[in-house]
Amino acid sequence: MTMRFPLLAQTFELLKARLSRRIALLVSLSIFAVEAAIIIPSYLNLKTKLYDSVQSDVLTAAELSFVLHDHDSLDVLLEESWQTFQRIGVVGLALYNPEGQRLTAKGDPVLLIPEVAGPGDTPVRRDPAAGADPRIAEVGQEGPKVHRRFDRGDGSFSIFWPASSTALPFAMSARLSTAEIDRELWAFLLRIGLLVLIVASFVSAATIAILGREVLTPVLAIHRNLTAAHGDPEHADRYRLDIRSRDEIGETVSVLNALLERLSDLRRSDLLEQEQRFRDFAKSSSDWFWEMDRKLRFSYFSDRFTEVTGVDERELLGKTREETGIPGVDAEVWDQHLRDLHAHRPFRSFVHPREKPDGEVVWLSISGTPAFDREGRFRGYRGIGRDITAEVMLQRTLREAKELAEAANRTKSEFLANMSHELRTPLNAIIGFSEVMRATLPDAETSEQQREYLTDILGAAQHLLSLINDILDLSKIEAGASELHEDVVEAGAIAQSVLRVIRQRAEEAGVALVFQGADGLPKLRADERKMKQALLNLLSNAVKFTDEGGAVDLKIWCRDDGGYVFQVRDTGIGMAAKDIPEALRQFGQVDGALNRKYEGTGLGLPLTKSLIEMHQGRLELESEPGEGTTVTLHLPAERSVHERAEREDSSAEVTSAAE
Repeated sequence: MTMRFPLLAQTFELLKARLSRRIALLVSLSIFAVEAAIIIPSYLNLKTKLYDSVQSDVLTAAELSFVLHDHDSLDVLLEESWQTFQRIGVVGLALYNPEGQRLTAKGDPVLLIPEVAGPGDTPVRRDPAAGADPRIAEVGQEGPKVHRRFDRGDGSFSIFWPASSTALPFAMSARLSTAEIDRELWAFLLRIGLLVLIVASFVSAATIAILGREVLTPVLAIHRNLTAAHGDPEHADRYRLDIRSRDEIGETVSVLNALLERLSDLRRSDLLEQEQRFRDFAKSSSDWFWEMDRKLRFSYFSDRFTEVTGVDERELLGKTREETGIPGVDAEVWDQHLRDLHAHRPFRSFVHPREKPDGEVVWLSISGTPAFDREGRFRGYRGIGRDITAEVMLQRTLREAKELAEAANRTKSEFLANMSHELRTPLNAIIGFSEVMRATLPDAETSEQQREYLTDILGAAQHLLSLINDILDLSKIEAGASELHEDVVEAGAIAQSVLRVIRQRAEEAGVALVFQGADGLPKLRADERKMKQALLNLLSNAVKFTDEGGAVDLKIWCRDDGGYVFQVRDTGIGMAAKDIPEALRQFGQVDGALNRKYEGTGLGLPLTKSLIEMHQGRLELESEPGEGTTVTLHLPAERSVHERAEREDSSAEVTSAAE
């Protein structure tokens, strides 16, 4: 239709434009306002003329009808001329003499005399038939003034003619119907309204036609092309306007065309720059780019794809993942990748191997993002691929190295655990013979120097046995060969037993031991020997690193959840926060003067930590240089045994023994 009937298409476009409808409405309203200013006075003038015409017709008919009143009775004359009066709209007529007496009447006459006040100031109407009404004479004396009133809503009005206003010797009142007058007025309004509507339509159409050609058509073209250019800024110059006018619209179009060309150039330049940037990135990286169309067929691969994978891109272009396949990919990973593609979901790190023609296997990581247009329709996929062969090989090497290290560590732990008897037997013999020799040698035959030698041998052997025991215990724990022999014990009794062992060493070092145990504590389910060993390690360290005159506190209590807490606090040399991880490491030693002044292998804290973790607990260490160290052991609430639970456990043990 646009090609065959361009004028009709242009007209439809103008009619659909909101601006055209608004202009037509404003023009029509303006015409209606002007016509209303003219019609209202014309309507009122016509109405007055129609009433005057009817009034004149009634008076003329009365004068012609009652001209022979001297010869005939007024009643007879009125009866004979009544049809004439009815034809001109009279519905009632009455005649009065100058004194106010009614001479004759027919129909529904009305006396146009004001109402008089009755009893109680209530207005009443006097009936002239009952006698003379002097007010008619008073109205007649006012001169030839005709009285007209519209005091009823039944489509009629009343007129009173004094005798002085007619060619008759009597006054006359009449009631007339307004039906004919109303029809004339409605016909007038209908004719004028139709004429105004025609004029308004014609003027509006002419205005739109003129403005449409000169103004609206260019404006609509500008709007249409700007909207299209907004949606396609890369090709904005395609929407230039071919409007050649020598007015402001032509100048505006020229400026707009220049702007569209400038916008198109800028967008193309920007796109070319971005494309070149991505090409540079692609060339300088080991990644490649790929695309799929809406049917999930490969449509593009960057240059690096074939170089990295060894696969000719022509073997994949135009094909889907199902058609190409990937040898050697994990079945579960492959199924998940296909589900992501068909669900149009983004995916990351789809890892799979590719074998090159020369037999080399490369590992690839593919990531993709679905692309949608402005209406939300799926357009395909865009993504990148990476060569992660070096990463996969590194992970494999690290995994193998880790497995070797773990195997070596297990071998070491198993070796140390198995060497327990071979290492302890000679040490126990040395300790035993040293003690026997020191106890049995006669005082007279033994010099003081010999006794000191025996004491040094005994002390060194005991110290070496203690270190070997710690190493063997830690090795057993690491090898999983150490087990808990749990029993229900008294936490306070364990603490007192350890304090008795360490007390002599503390007295020799001049360090005070303080024990604080809460009353009413529940019993503890634990391995008594391992708990003693853990506390002994902590107290030994505390005494060793506390100077003479210092103090070591051992405190026991239960948390709000019922779990046991053992805390050892000293006033010793302490350590910096950064040295705490080193102190908790096996064979770890804090650097500085500490290594030179204090002996030890660095196994006390790591062993204690392992022993507590075997009880599902944890070790916390807080320390500051010169302020001392606080080590806290936390055991879970499940290891606290209350009296009722202890009785149930005892009953279960008795029942088990009986069985």
